[in-house]
Amino acid sequence: DAQRALAHSWLCDLALGGNGATSSSSPPRACASPGAAAQGELGPEVLKSLRKFAQGSHLQRAALTVMAYGLTSREIQDFEQAFLAMDTTGRGTITLEQLAQVMARYPEVSSQEVQRIFKSMESSKEEEIHYTPFIAAMLATRVRFHEDKVRSAFEAFDFDGTGYITAETLTRIFERIPDAGDLAMEEAEEWIREVDYKGNGTIDYEEFMAALTGKHVWAVMPLEDECPVVRVFSEQPDGERPLVRSSSFDGGT
Repeated sequence: DAQRALAHSWLCDLALGGNGATSSSSPPRACASPGAAAQGELGPEVLKSLRKFAQGSHLQRAALTVMAYGLTSREIQDFEQAFLAMDTTGRGTITLEQLAQVMARYPEVSSQEVQRIFKSMESSKEEEIHYTPFIAAMLATRVRFHEDKVRSAFEAFDFDGTGYITAETLTRIFERIPDAGDLAMEEAEEWIREVDYKGNGTIDYEEFMAALTGKHVWAVMPLEDECPVVRVFSEQPDGERPLVRSSSFDGGT
């Protein structure tokens, strides 16, 4: 699984300067009975984060997962009750059934979207959501508060220090992660296209930040006939993937 491989300790060590994963990889412990936290409802920001993470690009989700490993216990304490609200058995993981039970309180979230949210965070063969991917999802609406960690995550992907990420870079990362399997060049190129609003086949820090924050981005790129193409990356209503629109125009008409 690509997302799980990119959260491998080797890559996380690069992002953290060799310090290794922090306590964000350990699930919180309920102070009361496991069912106590389940009585509360998810706050609107938590629900928004889950939906936005599920809508995100492959690179965005992988980068947020790397960032999650760099958070301190203090920085993630606000997320603990949200996790416990879903972890009704106190096992330290969340199943699809548990997620669906909590989401049943929100009629605007369809069963299909619940499945998509679950799959975006489920990064193990056990079909359960572990704590770190959940924290990564919580970061989807909080990137602006952790820009220092965004820079570290970018440098982890740009491990040779060129200042940009390419499809070849992504495939080389997978080659260096033990037991990660290969990332096909076609898949890596798709990862790049999803967030490459400048259309040059590479991701610089500006594009990386834009991908993580989900901002509306406009870019004008010249064609051989000098008629520019405008590509618009726009956020969609909750539950839908962002759209990419391209159109060409002749400035003289």
